[in-house]
Amino acid sequence: MSSYSTPAKSTRGFGNATHFKPILFTLCIFLSGTVVGSVVTSRYAWKQTLHVLFTNPQVATEDILLQTKTGLHLSATQSEQIDAAFQKFQARMKGLRLETAPRVGQGLDDLQRDVAQVLDAEQAAEWGRRFQEMKKRFFPPSDEATR
Repeated sequence: MSSYSTPAKSTRGFGNATHFKPILFTLCIFLSGTVVGSVVTSRYAWKQTLHVLFTNPQVATEDILLQTKTGLHLSATQSEQIDAAFQKFQARMKGLRLETAPRVGQGLDDLQRDVAQVLDAEQAAEWGRRFQEMKKRFFPPSDEATR
């Protein structure tokens, strides 16, 4: 028998990989949460942006104008002419919205009625509530077409 024995491994220090497993696991969970949170937030922000642009023509036109003018290095005269073109466009679009609002409203009323006819009373009531919510959110009343 040899008097030589192997020294016991130290459970302290950085030589032991078991210290890194909880840290690595925690880091993975943190990074996963960051990625998921970022994706959810960006999708929500994009959805809200589209909603605002869709339901508010003034904001949409201003956004398009800003994107048009950004990076083109326009002179003051060019910028004024582009502003005038967009104002002319807004006036035309406002007229079209006012002109078509009654027909759009009638089409929506027809849709609500046609779907409600297929449903029982309870379903029709729920459909009516949901439809009015959707209509209010996506199709503002014609008096808002004057914005």
